[in-house]
Amino acid sequence: MDYALVHAVQHGMDPQQHVITFYDINCQYSKNLAHRLKGNNFVSLPDGLQIQPGIGLWHVHGHKAECFSRYAPNFIPGAGRVDGEIMETLWSSLNVVSPSARGMATPHRQELLDFQMNVSNFLKMVQMPLVLRKKLRAAQKGLASVKESFMELDNGVPSELRQKWVEEEIMALANRILDPKAMDIFEVQLKKAPTSKSIEIDLISQQGEYRCPHGSVTWLAKALKLEEAQLVFALDSRQAESTMTETYKLSMIHRRKQLQSHINGLMECAEKYLGGSLDDVLQNASQVPDQPDNWYDTDNPFLIPSSESVEFVVLPLPSYLGKHHFQRFGVGGIVEQELQLWQGQANDTLHELRLALADKAVIFQTEVRHATNYNRNTRAWGKVASTEAIVQRHAGIYR
Repeated sequence: MDYALVHAVQHGMDPQQHVITFYDINCQYSKNLAHRLKGNNFVSLPDGLQIQPGIGLWHVHGHKAECFSRYAPNFIPGAGRVDGEIMETLWSSLNVVSPSARGMATPHRQELLDFQMNVSNFLKMVQMPLVLRKKLRAAQKGLASVKESFMELDNGVPSELRQKWVEEEIMALANRILDPKAMDIFEVQLKKAPTSKSIEIDLISQQGEYRCPHGSVTWLAKALKLEEAQLVFALDSRQAESTMTETYKLSMIHRRKQLQSHINGLMECAEKYLGGSLDDVLQNASQVPDQPDNWYDTDNPFLIPSSESVEFVVLPLPSYLGKHHFQRFGVGGIVEQELQLWQGQANDTLHELRLALADKAVIFQTEVRHATNYNRNTRAWGKVASTEAIVQRHAGIYR
């Protein structure tokens, strides 16, 4: 690659000319190019020659997100929209001769592929003026609407901010060859919401600031996970008894016992973090959430009467018990810890909800729309139903 590049730029080229190279992996190849050529005694670039590395639009979208603003021709002045410099778009035309090439010997197959590629190159050369003229007309037609939309956006930007953006653009374009990261200002700056795990790690590292018993963050995180497990189990147990197989019924029994065991373990450690006697705390709970119609008859919904209703047990979280109780015992920080963990749980759920909705949209696009018979239509809608169940599960957790 280095040898071919050096001889290409030395052939009839002004050293002061600005050179743009396109390569599938230019983001890696160009990093140490100058260093490699500097230590080579046989090939070298003309003094003062500047090479701007780029990646064609067909390949750049398969790279990391930051490669788009750093190497895409959209952000290289004078590059335009590069098209046709790659081989991959010719694979479909080569598929036409692939059945004939399967039974050939290696020399015969090579001649066939060479002939096919020569035909492709000849057609590209002959038809290029027609294609470019067609694209030029389309670009001229769209230029007016693009300018109108741009002016509408530009007029809404304060002049001071516009001038700042122009200066940043000039600085980034001037430094991009030596520092490609300078082009990152053109990327959309999105800050991902913190996950429940990252929030839990931060809270554990800041345990002393909240003046709470050691291990309260882990206990709260476990309680929130158990609430999720309760909701998922309640949704799964709604399946009609007549449609349940024996294997499914047995798995539900095991899941119920496991869930009850985890809740019992959570209750055993509750007094350490709630302050005061567990029975007194639970009896004085002030914000018990609404229960379903089939809720068992008891004065205290926090207690577990039987394993048959374990999915409806209300866990003794600070949000249900009231912050005044914890402030009275000097552990009010546990309320703030729970709130932050709730936010992390909501962020995780929203992320999963977006993914599930995206999967559902893809299924409609690729499966349901193209279902041409009863069997394919049934399978497609079955996938939609499965994805919708996932959507409802995450929506229930978020609520």
